[in-house]
Amino acid sequence: MKKIIYFIIIISVILLAGCKKAKAQVPGADSIEISVQPINNESVLDSDNQTWHVTNKRVCIIFGYDFNSPEAVEKFTALLGERYGLESEGGLIYTMIYPDSFKHGAKGYASELAAALTGTDKDLAGIIILGAPENTHTAFAKLQDFWEMGVPYPIYALFPQDDVLGL
Repeated sequence: MKKIIYFIIIISVILLAGCKKAKAQVPGADSIEISVQPINNESVLDSDNQTWHVTNKRVCIIFGYDFNSPEAVEKFTALLGERYGLESEGGLIYTMIYPDSFKHGAKGYASELAAALTGTDKDLAGIIILGAPENTHTAFAKLQDFWEMGVPYPIYALFPQDDVLGL
């Protein structure tokens, strides 16, 4: 019984010792208070102006099977371009369409993906795959080898059947 009482006392002391009143910081004579307000009381993000910023980073969107029809590509590209900006405008989105972007001669090969991504001067921030073509896993294995198993950007497959890295 005494052990329980001692235990309760120790716990209550520890809990009470951890409670301190935070001291209010009083601005001194050498501090500056800055107030930032949007122009004309309108939020910059809510305006109808451009919602994205020019960047040197790129997110590669790969349109594979079931997503490579001209209508689907145009729809997705328009939506992404509106929100994040397309590469041609200095935005974030860089698109590749299978098999058109992977041509080697007259035929498109998914294995050309590694060469296309490592041989580019784009500063990739990520890759998103929609409908991964067959043998895409070999292209990403080559990317892992190129980066010595430390690919510096994330690779996302949006559907379970597209998990090309087997993670």
